[in-house]
Amino acid sequence: MGFKKNNETVPRSLCRTGEQPMTGNRARIMEDELLMVRHSGEIPAVAFHGALHFLGVDPEGPGLVLTAAERLALAGQARQRFREILLRDLRPDNRDQPHYRGQARCAMNWERCSIFCQQQGLEVKALRQEVAVALISFLRQESDEIKAGLRPASLTCTSVTLGRLAAQLGLAEADLPAGWETRCADRDRPEGPYFP
Repeated sequence: MGFKKNNETVPRSLCRTGEQPMTGNRARIMEDELLMVRHSGEIPAVAFHGALHFLGVDPEGPGLVLTAAERLALAGQARQRFREILLRDLRPDNRDQPHYRGQARCAMNWERCSIFCQQQGLEVKALRQEVAVALISFLRQESDEIKAGLRPASLTCTSVTLGRLAAQLGLAEADLPAGWETRCADRDRPEGPYFP
């Protein structure tokens, strides 16, 4: 019995040998899984581990022994999906959109992303810088719009959570716009201290 993909059957005996006999099929199977991880939902690490399970041990899967490069490619797609999610929730234009999750979710996803990248040996410095710039930009625009009376505060997390996120991104309190803590979800009762 074999694995059926794109109407082609690959004998299971060819899949588990550790050799890489499925050149054409393997490429298509990997392409499908890379796309699945890249366009996964809100928790890319789950999609990554689901792909590893399906590709390697699922009785209905192809039973591949992944190369280090294939595993790294899957992990890279998960990191890209994390990037998309993180930046989505730091785009001011998304604040009134149904897919917007806000800074509370961004803080949670940054922690998940950091842990995932560390576990998979992926570099995170460039992503950290990109997310830090997006956070500062978001907070500045939010501050300017509130001062101009264009909208109420829309931050979805407490001042402690936002301060912790900023610190994890390598930012100092001085990098954030003045009064940022008064625009957080706990603006009536700021918790402080904001930075560890």
